[in-house]
Order: sequence, then structure tokens, then C-alpha cells
Amino acid sequence: MTTKGRGAKTWTALTRAVSIASTAILIAPTAGAESSFTGAAGRPFASTSVWNSAITSNPALISNSAAIVARLSIGQHVANLNEFGIPIYNASASSPVVSVRCTQAWGPCPLPTAVRLPAGALPNTGSDHALISIDWTANPPVSYDFWGAAQPSGGTISTSWGGITYDLANGSGIGPGGGTSGSATATNVSRLAGVVRMREIQAGLIPHALAIASSLACPGYFRYPASHTDGFDASANCVPEGSRVQLDPSINVGALPYGQQVIAKALQTFGAYVVDNAGASIAVVFESDPSLIGKPGQIPAAYQSAGLAWDYYDMNAIPWSRLRVLQQWDGNVDVTPPTAPAGVTAVSVAPTSVTVAWQASNDGQGSGVVGYYLWRGDPSGQYWTMVASGSSATLADRSALPGQTYLYGVRAQDGVGRLSSSSNIISVRTPVG
Repeated sequence: MTTKGRGAKTWTALTRAVSIASTAILIAPTAGAESSFTGAAGRPFASTSVWNSAITSNPALISNSAAIVARLSIGQHVANLNEFGIPIYNASASSPVVSVRCTQAWGPCPLPTAVRLPAGALPNTGSDHALISIDWTANPPVSYDFWGAAQPSGGTISTSWGGITYDLANGSGIGPGGGTSGSATATNVSRLAGVVRMREIQAGLIPHALAIASSLACPGYFRYPASHTDGFDASANCVPEGSRVQLDPSINVGALPYGQQVIAKALQTFGAYVVDNAGASIAVVFESDPSLIGKPGQIPAAYQSAGLAWDYYDMNAIPWSRLRVLQQWDGNVDVTPPTAPAGVTAVSVAPTSVTVAWQASNDGQGSGVVGYYLWRGDPSGQYWTMVASGSSATLADRSALPGQTYLYGVRAQDGVGRLSSSSNIISVRTPVG
């Protein structure tokens, strides 16, 4: 689920801890700055949600924050204003009810079989073909997130996949364990709460964290509120999807061009969550104008007036090198290790190799599960050797010998280097040959 922006991880060292007048006045965002959420005002979800909570002073940072930021600061930092902007529709009691058909065979479609969708609603023209529809007839309101959607036809909308986000009035915006019910992003996190709205740019105030995508997202490592990743950057200093990044709040951004100043202030107060993969170092997700869908080169007047002059505008005035990556979304130190791997079993046994699988560990709201260690013990359980490590919940011992009995156990490691307790221990006998 790649978000455009112009311009299998190898775990060799798992042990790393891991144009407006310049006189325009801006008011620093505060956590309670907006009114109740409606189709014309406010922000979704409770003030305590991950999106609407201001970052605490002196948050704990991931150990390689500086190295990640050094990479994020290089390249383009684009504003997706049209082609990959997100059209947001408000469905009312008068909106038509359309049937929904998911086209990907990824399991049961997370969207309902029918939804209210305003007449003429279209997905964006980027490869995501995304749209969001808010059903205001539900109490409390819900949103439907579409990815890979086609233009509705014959009373039906076909979509590759999608998701539902519940209770937009007072909910958390996050499902149990992270994510929502289905998703239109790789992370299973709804973009709605983090989309920069046209009305927010006009008001000079973004009272929530931003949703961003990055070409530097990790392939095998994510953290809360994400529950999945589609990253593919193989560097040890990739950025985990779900990470919350913040612009150093000590920087005076008052001299930045108006539109970039609004973005920078939000980044200082609320930060941003990496929710998807992209073609740029950083791509910020903006609301698009539905009337401009299919009209390349045109962007909403609100963005033009703010100095964001074209689609994929490179916001190079923001000091991106002064970002920082938080250890946990809430800024606290991660002191809790991941849960122990469970259900360890041998899925393949050969004379010189044993492949072991298990149920993935969870790190709650912590720094995320970086990967696993596979340990092999002698039959007495007194002597153990680490024989494999990696980010998937399957590892192979390729140094086994024929006709031997071995014990196997697994431990998980989180992003700050904390190890879980051991999994269940299994005994395996390799065949003679």
C-alpha cells in the first residue's frame, strides 16, 4: 500500500538496541484546541487518543534515533495534495446505499456488505486509489477506509481492501493490539485522524499528529499503534512503521513560510506516525479536494494560499534533520519486555536441519518486536547455543547433526534490546539419514 512521493531485512546484528505574508500569526496547537467533530469542524476521536495527545516534554528516544533521522532528512519531504491526497466524504441519510465488494482474497472482507456513499464519490487517482467515507447516520459516527477502490458503478463499489474505524466522536482510533477493523494502510491504522485537512491549513492550526509515509520503512519491524508493515528498506537504520516522530520543539519555526510553519508546529506538538510506505523519504498525507480528482496539476486553493504551490510540494524549509524518533508513542521509557513466544513447534525435521515456528510475540504499546533468537540445548538442558535469529516467527537450525536429540526454545527482543522470557521448550530427534 504505497503512498507516492517523487523523487527481506537481513538481521545480522539483532542485538542492536534497536505564499502568505510573513506577518501571518500562528497559534501553537494545543491538545484541546478544536470543537466537537462534525463534517465541517473538529477532529476525530478522544483528546486522549494516540493522535490527539500532545507529546510530553523530554520524551524517551529510540537508541538509533539520530541515525534514522539522518536518513529521513535526505531526499524529498513532499505534501501529497491531489494525486495521492485523501478525498474525505460525508455520508448522510440522503446518501445512496451502495454494495461493497472486496477483490483481494485475503480473508473475509473487513468492510460491511453495503455502506452509505455520497453520489459522485471517487477515489484518488494515485496507485492507492483511496477514499474515506464518514457515515454520520451511525451513532456514534464511523468511517470506511477504501484502498484500491474503483469508481462506483451500478450501485456497487469494488475495492481491493478497506477497513472500519469506530466511534469517531470519542473513540481511541485504535483497535485492540493496534490498528482498526481492517485497513486501507499497511499498518492497519486509519489515516483519517492524521490527514491534514484543508480547513486546518486555512485556520493555521493542526490539533493532532500527522500521518506520514516513508520509503525508509522497515520490512520486519513495526510498533504500536501499527499492527503490520509493508516496508522494504534493508538498512539497520530503517524507520519502523507505527513510529512516532517529532520535530524538536525548541526550534523557532516562526520564520518559515506559512504552510510549512503550520506543519512544523504540528510536528513539534503532536508529531507524526509512520503509517505506510512511500516513494519519498517523508510524504505527508493531506486531504484532497474531490472536485479536483482526475485534474493533475491542480490543488486546493487553501494549499495554494498557504504557499504549498503544487502537488508533491517539497517542504524543504522545515528542518527535517531536527526530527527525533520516540521509544514509545506516549514518550515514556519502554521498560516492559515483549511477551514470550508461544506454541513453539518443529515444522520440518531433516538429518542436518530443524525448522521451528511459533506464535508471534507482542510488545503492547512498547518499542515493538525487533526479532527472535532460536536457542538449541543438549538433552539435559544445561548447555544452550543460539543457532539462528531473524524477524519472522519461523527460524531454522542448519547446524544440526543426524541422529541427535535437541531441545529448542525461542526468545523475542524489542526495539530497546529487552528480551522476553523463554518460550515453551520442545524436544526434537533428527533422523539418521
